Amino acid sequence: MSQQSGKMLAQKASKLHSAGKFAQAEKIYKRLLKANPNDLTLIRVLGMLERDRKNLSAALNWFELAKQLSGNHPTFLAEIALTKLNQGKLDEAYALSAEANKANPKDLDVATFYAKVCLAYGQGSKAMHVLEDAIESNPTHHDAMRLLASSAVQSGIIPVPLERIQQFIRMRPNDAAAHTTLGIAQRLNGNQELAIESLDRALAIDPANQEALASKAEVLISLGRPKEALELLKSTDHQNSAVVTLALARGHRVQGDYQNAIELIKRLDTNKLSPKHHQSILKEYGRLLDQIGSYEEAWERWTEANALRANSYDVTKHQKQVQSIIDTPCKKYEQSSSSKPIFIVGMYRSGTTLLEQILSSHSQIDAKGEVDLFLRFVHELNYPDCCTEPNSDWSSRYLERTESSATFTTDKMPMNYLHIGLIKSVFPNATVIHITRNPLDTFVSCFSNSFTSTHGYTQDLNEFRLVYKEYQRIMSHWHNIFDDIFEVPYESLATNLEPTLRNLFEVLDIPFEDECIRFFESERIAQTPSIDQVRKPIYSSSVGRWENYEKFLSDLTDLQR
Repeated sequence: MSQQSGKMLAQKASKLHSAGKFAQAEKIYKRLLKANPNDLTLIRVLGMLERDRKNLSAALNWFELAKQLSGNHPTFLAEIALTKLNQGKLDEAYALSAEANKANPKDLDVATFYAKVCLAYGQGSKAMHVLEDAIESNPTHHDAMRLLASSAVQSGIIPVPLERIQQFIRMRPNDAAAHTTLGIAQRLNGNQELAIESLDRALAIDPANQEALASKAEVLISLGRPKEALELLKSTDHQNSAVVTLALARGHRVQGDYQNAIELIKRLDTNKLSPKHHQSILKEYGRLLDQIGSYEEAWERWTEANALRANSYDVTKHQKQVQSIIDTPCKKYEQSSSSKPIFIVGMYRSGTTLLEQILSSHSQIDAKGEVDLFLRFVHELNYPDCCTEPNSDWSSRYLERTESSATFTTDKMPMNYLHIGLIKSVFPNATVIHITRNPLDTFVSCFSNSFTSTHGYTQDLNEFRLVYKEYQRIMSHWHNIFDDIFEVPYESLATNLEPTLRNLFEVLDIPFEDECIRFFESERIAQTPSIDQVRKPIYSSSVGRWENYEKFLSDLTDLQR
């Protein structure tokens, strides 16, 4: 067979394959393979053909042959991973795609698939890093750019970086999914009106887009308009849609209609859901059961949800990091800015969002949410060694990002408790407010909510216990070094709000304002799992909540000191 005739036959087979005429295409592919038995491209397309006609076992045989002949080339590892994913073998797919990406991180096809698997597990931050590394060579790759936009939303970074999403929309202005992604990102960033505009654009392109409908409903719920949200979704088919079911359930929950919300979730077929969506459904189900006092069943649902996380948390690595920080002395930057930002730190679910929402109601305070810059400094610099030689560029970058006409700005990135030394090196005059909370209440709140894989310890009792001990250790270290860290117990906020605030404002040297007591009337929207709580007047029912789950928490009692 001549090269020219072989090329023509391959083109004919490809057209037949694309048209769904699998048997005819297979016949030609095998004829070509007989002439070239080690042709990896032909072996691969035969595997892809079998996968397209749902013959997954046969597809795996072809890809395994290609992997063997190629010496474990990452492309074929990725194809095996994709086939495993189609079989529902998510853990195997994850491991194989990670291996493929590690072998060739610049291969966009491999990186794109690995990112898809990461997103299925809710690992948006990892997916974003994978794609950013690979996309440098081909910034117009549509599939990769679309995934990068989705990854930015799932990353857990607030505010969500919008640049990549907007870049993709410029490439594909009529892509409904892209406008939906932008709307979700704007919602997370607190730009509710812009979010509605983007979601309406998506719905104008595709009126049946369930992601856009559900996201618009979530915006309406966050604005305190659950009836409008439920009306929007009333005629939407939610039987097999996790996002629509979640939005409907939350709308009912916000209105106190727990039974209706539970029935909606019960009717959903969870066997077809991705781990991320399945986890979200189970978490919401558990929260509803908690509301009606079915505590044991609620704990079961949360346990089931947390078992779906992709990886365990590397506690040993975390312990080494804490020790390294403790062992490194901090030096103040002599020409540091006179700016006095407020840093609110503490464990996740300790009350950082609540305090920021309260402070944002003060006329002299501008809340900036979770500013990720110090986390970026940590990744960019030789941390913690950099603390010995602070740089003026760090303060200018931070101030540029948090520019405001207000006297104070707040940064409520909880994990900044690890980096108080770096913060005080850059901003010696910064106010650090440490929110404390009963560790058992903190764990129950963490366990019942979803977090990115970066904070996977929140989903496992033993990992949480070990990380919490490190948190206690490093906060003790900071208190020994700095005498101006102001502690605010969550319990004081919940049960004795006004005196607690008056003490805090005295520290800040600003007058008390009654608006802070009515923080729940603020138009500012908190974009964390605490959104429901901070839109209500202060309440104390979250204090001692752990007692409902005491039988499950015996291994944590030593944390109460």
